Amino acid sequence: MIKNKEDLQYFLKRDALAEGYVGERPSFIGGWPNLIWKYKIYLRKAEYYRNTTTGVFGKIVGKYYLFRYTQLGIKLGFTIPLNVAEEGLSLPHYGTIIINGTAKIGKNCRIMADVCIGSTSGVNEAAKIGDNVYIGAGAKIIGKISVGNDACIGANAVVTRDVENGVTVAGIPAKKISENSSRLNLNENLFNRES
Repeated sequence: MIKNKEDLQYFLKRDALAEGYVGERPSFIGGWPNLIWKYKIYLRKAEYYRNTTTGVFGKIVGKYYLFRYTQLGIKLGFTIPLNVAEEGLSLPHYGTIIINGTAKIGKNCRIMADVCIGSTSGVNEAAKIGDNVYIGAGAKIIGKISVGNDACIGANAVVTRDVENGVTVAGIPAKKISENSSRLNLNENLFNRES
């Protein structure tokens, strides 16, 4: 997670690449893609101040970013706790996204609208999701399970069991439907060495 200013800049750069911004700064003016970009900036800055601040001034600034992140999250329908998602987070559409605070999401994860990553059966532990995972619209990932690296979760899938690396799962309950990985659904710039 974010431990210093260099980490903050790196996370913001990787989040921008995940959305397709290459060599440019995303605009703060305009429609919903820019609101989502603002949300991610507030998210990362709130994480930075939560993880690093000890002084009074830093705590005040941290509260400001926490407030902005919370308010914009309500507007967009996002409930994404601090320090849950690694760098390269992609949120291409606004709409309900609910993530349990105990979930762990790896690098370069793309989460579509109407996704829930939660716990079940009175156990407050959610999924551990690997790197380079695509989660389709309406998917539900429920319980203390593991989703492997490069996995692809199909739209409206209900995942209640572990998912192996590099496969696509779909259905209710979710089952493996192919050996295709998530790479076709993620921005290719995330995997260029220069990025």
